Amino acid sequence: MLAFLAMTIVMMITLSQRRTDIRSHESLVENEFEIMANALAIEQMEIVIGSTAWEDLENWDDSVSTKNFTFTGFQESFQIGVSIQFVDGFGNPSIVPTTIKEVAISAMNDRYVLPLVTHARLVSE
Repeated sequence: MLAFLAMTIVMMITLSQRRTDIRSHESLVENEFEIMANALAIEQMEIVIGSTAWEDLENWDDSVSTKNFTFTGFQESFQIGVSIQFVDGFGNPSIVPTTIKEVAISAMNDRYVLPLVTHARLVSE
């Protein structure tokens, strides 16, 4: 009876350790995906702001594109969403046109329900 109890305790400790290892690995993978998504979102932000005149930024609103992150034979696809809106001097959304626009870029991956990262930048006229 004591041997069975000892085996049960050892199995529970081992199971607990494996769960901790799995959670740690999942967290590491999620962090890597966030780093990849971050790089692509920043790149897209530079493309949108650097190649578009202020008055034409609305052309990017609600656009979604697929970008691949490639590193030494590894490749993963991300959906990059762009949102443009007018904001007031405090950065709050405005329903009337102002001289400031917020460009928000979100990077998503099919493995995750929510966007991994979202970058926002204010651009004035």
